[in-house]
Amino acid sequence: MIIDYIYPSRCFACAKELYFFTNKTLCFSCWKKIDFKARKCPICAQQKTSYCCKLKCGFAAFRCVSKYENTLKKLLIDFKFNQKVHYGPLLAALLFHSIKRSPFLKKVDCVIPVPITARKRFLRGYNQADIVAFHLAKKMRTFCMRHNLIKIKNTCSQSSLPKNQRLLNLKDTFFLRDGSALNNKNILLVDDICTTGSTLLECIRVLRQAKCQNIYVAVIAYS
Repeated sequence: MIIDYIYPSRCFACAKELYFFTNKTLCFSCWKKIDFKARKCPICAQQKTSYCCKLKCGFAAFRCVSKYENTLKKLLIDFKFNQKVHYGPLLAALLFHSIKRSPFLKKVDCVIPVPITARKRFLRGYNQADIVAFHLAKKMRTFCMRHNLIKIKNTCSQSSLPKNQRLLNLKDTFFLRDGSALNNKNILLVDDICTTGSTLLECIRVLRQAKCQNIYVAVIAYS
């Protein structure tokens, strides 16, 4: 269309002009840099999450888009720290692409984002996991429960701590407002990045107190 010549869309990752592209978010080059085959379990580093990891960690399945590098890294940094809130639908679409063939997809009763504190939400203006979870739930045609699991304590940045201190840093950090709403439900827990998995494990521990039937985990990237 003529409007594409006058005001061309730009790639979210590299700012390249996009003329007559059906994809108005990423150029072909940046799209190809997302290695969808690089998915792995954050606990055992295998392509498929082992039974031992599921038993140990309390989740029924784990899915992610790819490794925290190249295009995904640029998108997530801008989305999280540079107010690029409009990247949310794209990131949710990438996550949906990664789980759409998963056997658990049709079983999910609700999507829950990993929360941040009210203070951090005020300072940043939004919770990035909340935005992704909301758009992902729309694609899945299910419900996004955004205010049940909350974070009640300010903690040190997980990235600044050694691995053996991360779970301790998160102890008694999360709280479930209404556990009865999750009783016997299949839940999809959503976050942007997984490093050691400490945050996810603590959220899962709290959610399991509500006697959920299954907890599935989906993140955009792992590092």
